[in-house]
Order: sequence, then C-alpha cells, then structure tokens
Amino acid sequence: MKILLIEDDKELCEITKRNLNYEGASVDVAYDGYQGLMLAKSNNYDCLILDYMLPKIKADLICEELRAENYNYPIIGITVINEKKEKINLLKKGVDYYLTKPFSFTELWTIIKNSTRDRTKSEPKIKIKDLIIDKDNFKVKCNNNTINLSAKEYELFLFLCINKEKAHTRQSIYENVWDINDNFLSNTIDVHIASLRYKLKQAGSKLKIQTIFKRGFKLQI
Repeated sequence: MKILLIEDDKELCEITKRNLNYEGASVDVAYDGYQGLMLAKSNNYDCLILDYMLPKIKADLICEELRAENYNYPIIGITVINEKKEKINLLKKGVDYYLTKPFSFTELWTIIKNSTRDRTKSEPKIKIKDLIIDKDNFKVKCNNNTINLSAKEYELFLFLCINKEKAHTRQSIYENVWDINDNFLSNTIDVHIASLRYKLKQAGSKLKIQTIFKRGFKLQI
C-alpha cells in the first residue's frame, strides 16, 4: 500500500510514517500543501492523509483540485478544529473521513484499512477500448487474439490502464512499475513504451499511448 502524508508537524509526520511503515505501508511525506499537491498528481497512491491547516495551500483546496481532476483514492483529513462547519466543508470538498487531533494511530490505521478495502478487490478482467486484460493469467487480448508482452511490458501496460485518467511522468512510472533491483537505463521506459505501441498496432488495436510534452505518457481513450 502506498500512502501520501501531508502534514507540517514534522514530529507527528515522523511518528505516523514510522507506524505506517511498521504496518507494511510505503509512505511519501510533504510538509506543505504545494509540495503535497505536486506529489499527489505525479504518483499513484492508495490513500491520502492531510492536515487541514497547511502552509501554502490548505487541505480543502487540495481536495477540491484533486477531485476535480478525477483522483478518486480515499482522503483522510486531520484537523485540530472540532467545529461542525469545518468538518462539513472538508466533506464537501472531497474528504472521505476525518480525525480530530489528538488521535490514536490505531484509529487512523483502522480507517485506512476500511477505506482501501474495496479498492484492493478488483475484477479479474479489465476491458478497455478493444482490449481485454486477463489479470489472472497475465494476458492481454485484442479481438480474442493474445498480444505477446514481456513481463515488464505487461506490468507497464496494466499500470497505464488502471490509471487511465492521468498522465504519468517517467519518474512515476519508474516508481510504480520497476523494482529497485531491476536493471534500469535512462531510456528503459521509452523503449518499453515504443514496444507496447508497436505490439498494439500490430494487433490492430485502436488504443493509443499518448506522449504528453514535458509530462510523460497517457492512454488515449
């Protein structure tokens, strides 16, 4: 599970991150709203945790922007404010759950597990355009014909399909698809993208992988 924690209290950040790591979660940390928003848009997260009163950009504006751009992962708001109108504002802007400081880690972890449970239960097959991805058998088919992909091409293509609403930077693709122990060269991602494009075209698929200038790649649905 990959989590983004946006909190300007560095001591609380460190304690929360350490506890989340202990539970097996991978955690990115941002100490202000602007940095957090940039991370949220450039990485694939299972959950977002953010403090309400942040430097540069407040939580409600971050939520509003992410929801407007179809980032649909669970968002957990943390606030010292216990006023009803502030909580309602967070919920209206896209927060799914909120906690009032001080809170226990057990309470936070329970909310994270409950909010992400349905996201981990996915259909064994994904249909996109004229393609079907069979996740149980690691196969991609176009008009009932199997497209022969390498293991890494399959992982890359699956990542792009699951997150088809967003453009992905090369850094984001690397962090989500490649393992730290994989052999990785500067042009590795471009080589794999080119191979995917060729194989999709050879199979007669109408699905395209679009290059976004200075951003990365996105499926052209």
